[in-house]
Amino acid sequence: MKCVSFIPYVCGAGASKPGAEQGPVYCRAHGLSDRLAAQGIDTIWAVDPDVHWNGPYGRIAHENIPERGSDVRHEIVSWHLHALAENVAAELNRGHRAVTLGGDHSMAAGSIAGAQAALGKDARLGLIWIDAHPDLHTLQTSISKALHGMPLGTLTGLDRTLAIGKGFDVTLRPENIVYVGIRDIDDAEKDNARSLGLNLHTLGKLRERGVASVLQEAAIELAGRCDHIILSIDIDGFDPEYAPATGTQVPEGLHPEEVLSVLAGIVRTHSVPLIDIVEFNPTLPGAEKTFDLIVRILGELLPRSA
Repeated sequence: MKCVSFIPYVCGAGASKPGAEQGPVYCRAHGLSDRLAAQGIDTIWAVDPDVHWNGPYGRIAHENIPERGSDVRHEIVSWHLHALAENVAAELNRGHRAVTLGGDHSMAAGSIAGAQAALGKDARLGLIWIDAHPDLHTLQTSISKALHGMPLGTLTGLDRTLAIGKGFDVTLRPENIVYVGIRDIDDAEKDNARSLGLNLHTLGKLRERGVASVLQEAAIELAGRCDHIILSIDIDGFDPEYAPATGTQVPEGLHPEEVLSVLAGIVRTHSVPLIDIVEFNPTLPGAEKTFDLIVRILGELLPRSA
């Protein structure tokens, strides 16, 4: 059985609201590993989030953060992305399953680049992206200049805003990306999706067919043309009733029972080397309830010890 390694992304500089950088620190301090161990799930922290929190790009950098679009913000995000990519690659090379804990969703540009580096440049990666937003902007199309709206803009090759650099090159094929939970899309992202030939199925459309059945079909198709499937889970993909402590709430989101059992089946039956959990902002109301959802997600997705 693969060891499960927690890797923190102690960065919220990609987001519009501060606080997501404290998500991994909160998770460790509030006993995430102990909560999962009580369910028979063994995990390790490959990196102590306090190390990054107390480092030069941690607490102090986030307390004095400049406006979105600034070079300093980009520098903070770039440092964390590179560290994350290296740590993900290292854990996968050890034969571990990586669970990355954020932090804002700019994180995915680093975690997925690290996975590609470890699995090989020719490894075919499929991606299930659970999110209220497509995160398909580029620096040119984004009005807010919030970098957490750009990871798939980089990962699909539209631009290189969040690219890691040498040794961490990755370009995902649009047909290997499955969106679940999308319900907040702007016109520029629709244009970017059309340029890629990428289908942005909204949550409303998925519910017409049944979210679970659509997700099962998509996983079967991905498994047929990909070597590995990555799960990138933004907690704002879920209804605010379950995940209130996130800086990008969108009403009428996913209910856990719509997706978790299907995702658990995907993890059991396919190669899923990487799971992202992002956009937990414990400085906002409802942190304990949102943390409970994270424990529930990981409790259903991760394997029990023998």
